[in-house]
Amino acid sequence: MRARWFCTVFAEIPSATAAVLDFTMSPGATIRGQVVARADGKPVPNALVRAESKHLGKGRAASGNNAVLADAQGNFVLHGVGWGAVELTATARNYRSAAPTVVELGIGEQATD
Repeated sequence: MRARWFCTVFAEIPSATAAVLDFTMSPGATIRGQVVARADGKPVPNALVRAESKHLGKGRAASGNNAVLADAQGNFVLHGVGWGAVELTATARNYRSAAPTVVELGIGEQATD
């Protein structure tokens, strides 16, 4: 389910009267997952999970926060992520991603792994 927000923006145009611009805003995507160790599949607690989307600039999510800490069971939720190919990496004490995991997302889509 994709939510949409409607917004009215008032813009002041030099040497003219103010104009009203209407447009539709879409929320960023959400990614839910769990960080696990490759060797034994056990959860990695308190891992720092980062998302990068080229559609919103390198290292930025729609919310301006592109990283989140996983909980004690390695579970995480990233909100406001960009669309398209999103690269996920994780780091924790004695762990780090060997290579990014790429998740393909539509605008406002929710992904769970």
